[in-house]
Amino acid sequence: MLSRLKPHLAKEGRRKLAIRLSCRAAEWQDEIEAGLREVFGKEDSKNVQVWQLAPLTEKDVSLAAAQSGLTARDFVNQVEANDVTALAAHPITLRMLLELAKDNQALGKNREEIYAAGCELLCRDTHQSKGATARLETTAQQRLEHAGYVAAV
Repeated sequence: MLSRLKPHLAKEGRRKLAIRLSCRAAEWQDEIEAGLREVFGKEDSKNVQVWQLAPLTEKDVSLAAAQSGLTARDFVNQVEANDVTALAAHPITLRMLLELAKDNQALGKNREEIYAAGCELLCRDTHQSKGATARLETTAQQRLEHAGYVAAV
């Protein structure tokens, strides 16, 4: 990526350019950081900054649950009882858990059921407003089946 970007960056252009990359801390590659520092200048540490996002806390999860119209304590208890705290610690998967809880008033019986329901939730047409004509010709269940087939291949 950096080797392709480098020739297109005139010194003047770099001042106007801002790039934000994100990934899980365990997947961050030091080579990317070193390459960015080389391209954008080692002399000024403001040009390249690395921030590590901390996982969401129980307080964060409770607040998100309350703002979603759920009883925060009940939601946190379900998360803990189903051993899905790792999912609740990240904003994207927390949103999935909140949607599942709002739809069903319970997360599910176990991690497998929660994961399966979450996958189906991801297959919904989220850009379609309620009551509008479907934008996609397949159902969420059909899309999930197709995704399962592609994953198996």
